[in-house]
Amino acid sequence: MKHIVKYRLRILMTILTLFFAALIFANSAQSGETSSEHSGRVVNFLQSMFDSLGLAITVSPYAIRKLAHFVEYGILGVLLGLTLRSYTKNVLKCVFIPLFFGLAAAVTDECIQLFSPGRAGMIQDVILDFFGMVCGLAASLIFIILYDTKKASRLNSKENSGLPHC
Repeated sequence: MKHIVKYRLRILMTILTLFFAALIFANSAQSGETSSEHSGRVVNFLQSMFDSLGLAITVSPYAIRKLAHFVEYGILGVLLGLTLRSYTKNVLKCVFIPLFFGLAAAVTDECIQLFSPGRAGMIQDVILDFFGMVCGLAASLIFIILYDTKKASRLNSKENSGLPHC
């Protein structure tokens, strides 16, 4: 039964990660005009929020677009870390696997933009995407290591307590 749950988790995490990568690629395939409209709505929303709070902050469309790159790849990094953990407990020994897939996704993303009307694939976006993915991956790995350490500590304290295991 335990193995069935483990395999289901692997399948779920793999599908979720691939689905999220597909969403990133679908965003890249949008025309420059469509992408600008989406960014414009976010800029307008944030600007009206800051204005209603009385904050003298000007929201930059450029900053919003770059932040979107960083955040979506940060989420991808978290998903890659959790997917890796579903396959192995030795996440640090195998960290090159999500790093490779994250870099491949960033390069693929920018290549897709080369063929999207009104868009341009840029090396600096590959770097930004990869940095976002590394930050998300690092956050997930820290969480995984802390969780596994705490879980092992609880198991050790139960074994040493002399109480029957239920």
